[in-house]
Amino acid sequence: MTLDFLANYIKNILLCVIFSICIEMILPNDKYKKYINLVSGLILILVIIFPIKNFYNKYFICNRNNFSVDKYDKKIFVCDIYKQSINKQINLLAKKMGIKILDSEIEVKEENNTCEIKNIKINFGDDCKVDDKKKFLYALGLIYKIGAENIICGQ
Repeated sequence: MTLDFLANYIKNILLCVIFSICIEMILPNDKYKKYINLVSGLILILVIIFPIKNFYNKYFICNRNNFSVDKYDKKIFVCDIYKQSINKQINLLAKKMGIKILDSEIEVKEENNTCEIKNIKINFGDDCKVDDKKKFLYALGLIYKIGAENIICGQ
C-alpha cells in the first residue's frame, strides 16, 4: 500500500462526508432527514469498504477451501523466504565456526519459477582473522555451489 493510495482513500472519505453534510443542509424538510442520513451512511460505508476489498482481491486469492497469495507476489514471497532461510543458515554456520558476522545479504535471480543464489555479501566483524574468513567463504561456496566471485566480502 503506497502513501498515494492512503491519501486518496482519506480524501474520498472526507469528500463523501462533506457531500452528505451539504445534501443534508440543502434539504429544508426534516421529514426526509433520516432517509438521507441512511443513504449517505450506506454510501460512506461503501466508500470505506471498496478500496480495502480491491486491495484484498489484488494481492490475495481466497476460496472456501484455501487462501493463497497471487501468482506474481507468490514468487516474491517465496524468494524472500528463501533469502531469510539462507541468512539464518549463514549465521548458524558462522556461529559454529566461531566467526562474528555483522550482516549478510543475499541476491537471487528468479528464472522459470525458481530462485537461485546470484551473490552473497557478508560483512565480518573487526576481530575476524583472514584464515577464518577464507575457511568460511570456502564452506559457503561448497554448501551453496557458487563460485568465489559470487561471494562478496566486506570489512
